Amino acid sequence: MSVYMHLKFKYYSLKNIQAPNFIMNPLELKDYIDFEVKRVYFLTKPKGNTGAHCHKIEREFFVMMQGECIAVIDKGDGLEEFKLKGPSSAIYVGSYVWHHFKDFSRDAILLALTSTNYSSDRSDYIENYDEYKLAIKTKKPFKKILIFGAKGNLGKQLVRVFEKENKVTACSRDEVDITNRELIINKIKDLKPDIIINATAYNAVDKCEEDSDELEIAKKINGDAVEYLAQAASEINAILVYYSSDYVFSGNQEQGYKETDMPSPISKYGQTKLMGESAILKYQDNLKYYLIRTSKLFGPKGKSENAKHSFFDIMLKLVKEKDELKVVDEEVSCFTYTPDLAKATQDLINQEKDFGVYHITNTDACTWYEAVLELFKISKINTKVSPVASNEFPRPAQRPKYSVLLNTKLKPLRSYKKALREYLFT
Repeated sequence: MSVYMHLKFKYYSLKNIQAPNFIMNPLELKDYIDFEVKRVYFLTKPKGNTGAHCHKIEREFFVMMQGECIAVIDKGDGLEEFKLKGPSSAIYVGSYVWHHFKDFSRDAILLALTSTNYSSDRSDYIENYDEYKLAIKTKKPFKKILIFGAKGNLGKQLVRVFEKENKVTACSRDEVDITNRELIINKIKDLKPDIIINATAYNAVDKCEEDSDELEIAKKINGDAVEYLAQAASEINAILVYYSSDYVFSGNQEQGYKETDMPSPISKYGQTKLMGESAILKYQDNLKYYLIRTSKLFGPKGKSENAKHSFFDIMLKLVKEKDELKVVDEEVSCFTYTPDLAKATQDLINQEKDFGVYHITNTDACTWYEAVLELFKISKINTKVSPVASNEFPRPAQRPKYSVLLNTKLKPLRSYKKALREYLFT
């Protein structure tokens, strides 16, 4: 479990290992930072103080490699000074933490690891201390957010979006067994989060169709666990966010499905997702909830062992192995880019939309075949693609033929085509 906190600052005394001919300071980054390092730079031969500022988004980790200096810090409650002495001192500086460095020794070397790439655009900076104090004073209080499934494809994006201005407790499936009722309810009562987001899901559609043991696992994760969360959230008055699927619908409506349409799943997987929806509705009189149906997720792969490669990733792999691809030209629905879904979830909460059921996907519905054509067009791949019927690839579970989720409540997301281009080239 990891905790990410707005206005986060921490001073570290680094351990060292005495060897016969040297002293080693091992630095396991996972023990000190909660971001992916995008940039590294050094401060050497300083002749004065560094510029004072804070970042609205960027987070930094500073290691005093050699020499010494003073770090001047304000983490929202006034200026403090911390002496850094190499090679055994380091500090974590989160977003909205005011900082600068002074009184460098002549031999000082300060290493910085940052969470963002360099940009000449200084919109992420606040460089006036009075402006900083006003920003901290007027900034909305951060929310406590508990995210389950934090290492999955969607969970990873949710953490990235919400951690910038909130206190996020991120739980992965291997750290917390979401199907353990007592454990989950006690954890939620102890943490008392304002918002609970459940990004944990069982999605092995065909496995649970033909294997009774797998079906029981699916029921526990997609159904029972959601009821535990709904019960706990209702008891502490927290908002619960749950993600469901287009597979709760039969797929017989060519015009698509609105939020108010009656679910009628045609697969056992779809039935387990409907179990989750029913669990939430069971508590709806006392529960603040956002039930978000979505479909065909794609985007950066999560860190969990259970995280799957998206359809587009699989196609890009297959095209390297085959001269021709046969792709099903059926099952019309919408793709959803996980960074867009995470941001839309944040907007739903921040804009205090009415509680209830929402459909969130990227626009431009298509078949699998049509999606591959778009993928190859963007990627400039000339491999032949042939459309085939779904019976060309028999699968244990039935899929809805038409499961476009109609969004009647929110501003539409961008086309999946634009999102796909972003995914491929950034």
